[in-house]
Amino acid sequence: LDTNRYLEVRSNIVDANLSGDYSFKGIQQAFASQISKFVKSTDPVSPPEDEDFIFDITIKNTLLITELLIPELTVEPQSKLKGTYSHKEGSLDVVLNSPGFIYNKNQVRNVFLEYEGGVEKSSLEFDVGGILFKNGVAIDSLALDNFFYNDTLLYSLSGILRDSIDSYLEFNGYALQLDSTSFEFGINESGFNIGFQEFKILNDNRILVDTGGIHVEDLVIANEGRKIYINGNISDNPNEVLRLNLRGFGMNITNYFIGSTAARFKGKLYGDVILTELLGEPKFAANVNIDSL
Repeated sequence: LDTNRYLEVRSNIVDANLSGDYSFKGIQQAFASQISKFVKSTDPVSPPEDEDFIFDITIKNTLLITELLIPELTVEPQSKLKGTYSHKEGSLDVVLNSPGFIYNKNQVRNVFLEYEGGVEKSSLEFDVGGILFKNGVAIDSLALDNFFYNDTLLYSLSGILRDSIDSYLEFNGYALQLDSTSFEFGINESGFNIGFQEFKILNDNRILVDTGGIHVEDLVIANEGRKIYINGNISDNPNEVLRLNLRGFGMNITNYFIGSTAARFKGKLYGDVILTELLGEPKFAANVNIDSL
C-alpha cells in the first residue's frame, strides 16, 4: 500500500511543499525528539516510527503577519527552509538560507544554518554574514560550529568586530548540561584582541552555571607573558567572591576604551582584586601596585 502523501501551498506569503509517509503528529514528534536530546528540563521524546518526509519552504512576504504580531520584525523575502527526516537512520537534517532580517532597527544579513541530527551524533553550523546594530556597531563573519556527541557539545565561535582596527574573536571549547538547572562550560585555548593587543585564554578552566550564579575555576587570560587568573563566584551572595590575580596586567589597554589622546596610561598592574555581589549591588576591594604611569 502506497502511503506517500504530498502537500503543496502557494500564496503571496509562503510557498511550501511537503511529501513522504508522514503525519502532522509525526512531524512534531521528529522535531521534539531532537530538541529533547539537548534540553534536560523536558522529558525524552521518542522519534516517530515508520515515517519519512521531505519539506521545502520559501518565505516570500511576511509583512501581513509581522505587522500584526511582531511589528519590529522584517524578514527578507526568498528565505528558504529545507529538510528531511528518515526513521531508518533516526536522522533529521535541516538547512536554512536567508538574505537576512531586521529586528528593532538591528540588521542581520546572509543567515545560513545547517543541522544534521542523528541518534548519538549531531552537528550544527550557523553563519551570519554581518550584523549592524542600530547604534552603528558592526560585526562581520560571525560563525558558530557545534558538534554534539550524546550529552556533550563541542563548540567553535569566531567573528570580527568592525571597529577602528577590526577586532577579532576565536573561541572553542565544550559544554555540558548537568541537569535541568545547571550547566558546565570549558574554554579551550582561544584568542581575541582589544586594540592592538592580542589576548589568549588558556586551557584547563571550568565554568559552572546554576540557579545560584556562576562558578569560575582556573580561567587564565594571557597577554605577552602577562596574566590574569580568575577564580570564584559571580552571584548576589555577599559571602561569595570573585578573585582576580593580576600579574603584570598592562594599563595601556585603558587607552583603547578612553579613546582620547589627552590622557594616556602605561605601566603594569600587580596584585589582587576581590569582587562580590556582582549580580546584586557590586562591591570590590583591591590591593594592587602599579609600576609606573
